[in-house]
Amino acid sequence: MKLRGDDGRGWRVRQQLDDAVVEELLAARTPAGADEVARTSAFLEELRGLAQGPPPPPSAALSKMLGAAPAPSAGR
Repeated sequence: MKLRGDDGRGWRVRQQLDDAVVEELLAARTPAGADEVARTSAFLEELRGLAQGPPPPPSAALSKMLGAAPAPSAGR
């Protein structure tokens, strides 16, 4: 299967993930015999770990922009 990205260059998908494999990955389980999805599984595990911690502090520029933003109205 060949897919194209926004940049026009193609990339090859070695394996399509079926629903059962995706469900296993989303449930934080590595599917049996999943050598092909080991990198995806490791990425998701790292991503879950990062999501558990506090967010990074905003930069000085972002803090300044947020401080100057109008307060949200109660009607929204």
